[in-house]
Amino acid sequence: MTDRNLSPQVMFKKLAQAHPPLCRFDGAKGFTEWKKDTLPQVLATLGEAPARVPLNPELLVEWDEGALHKQRWVIDVSEFISATLQINIPADLHPGERRPAIMCWHGHGLFGKDSVMGNASSPERRAEIASCNYDYGRQMAEAGYITYAIDWIGLGERNDNNKPHFLRTNGNKDWCNL
Repeated sequence: MTDRNLSPQVMFKKLAQAHPPLCRFDGAKGFTEWKKDTLPQVLATLGEAPARVPLNPELLVEWDEGALHKQRWVIDVSEFISATLQINIPADLHPGERRPAIMCWHGHGLFGKDSVMGNASSPERRAEIASCNYDYGRQMAEAGYITYAIDWIGLGERNDNNKPHFLRTNGNKDWCNL
């Protein structure tokens, strides 16, 4: 038997120990001082942000579903590209009343924001929701929060593989990796 390491977990642990993060918080400084020193270094790695554009919001459709009022909007998010978003509003929200809002991020599922926001209109969508209790945007809205979700680039309605585009230029790779 060899005494050489064969464990990926041990390898990753040793790699982490050999390469401590430059800006790790070790408690030696107070958090406020650490953040003041670290934030400029982190921001310097991000590059330039895209130019802001007017949202140009357009309400596409709204409907009531159970205890929720739902809206689907399209907004401009950058030059040359828009995105759809859905908002779930508790039906008992009174005019002028304010409630906390939660942005609901979707993962790499087949339907982008739709499953997270509770669209169970097909067997495939219901299966995706059931697989990991995925409709948390609907559940949180039913609990009294306003929830909203947007399709990230390459997913949901912004997946070029799907209609109406059918471009398939990603070679079946995940758009997030490209």
